[in-house]
Amino acid sequence: MASDAPVALLSELKAVPMLAELSATSLQWLGSQVKLRDIPAGQALFMQDAWGSVVYLILAGWAKVRRALRAQDSTKTLALLGPGAWVGEMAVLDEAPRSRDVLALTPLRVAGIPAATFKALMLREPQLCYQLACSLSRRLRLANLQADLDQQSPPLRVVHTLVQLAEAFGEKTP
Repeated sequence: MASDAPVALLSELKAVPMLAELSATSLQWLGSQVKLRDIPAGQALFMQDAWGSVVYLILAGWAKVRRALRAQDSTKTLALLGPGAWVGEMAVLDEAPRSRDVLALTPLRVAGIPAATFKALMLREPQLCYQLACSLSRRLRLANLQADLDQQSPPLRVVHTLVQLAEAFGEKTP
């Protein structure tokens, strides 16, 4: 069994909204299983079609999810993810290759959670399953909305992206 997790790591994990309600035992266990990684801006966290055996939890920084447009030899940004976002869970849950590229927009600090640990955590903490299902549902809704927005003007797409980021990561002020 892995050794106890450092207090600083436990604080970082506890600050993630989806993990805030974990039992102390589960949080300690998770902390002992994760591997922290620092990814420089511009570097890929993982690439589309690679096999995934790790789920990443963004602790600091921003990443973009992008799709390769092979016919046009270009890419399209599908989502921007910040602190507290999970990434790579689909490949682990359905045991299939990664569906998109994820690149660091800024320096990124992530907690890598091995597939077996992630699955065991889901079984130990049912509320985490519910929260993850809600997160995946929001992502699917946003993907559907984005498909609809592809038919709209660029300024409207920019406004939508800014509103989406404000809702997801903004702080309410008076």
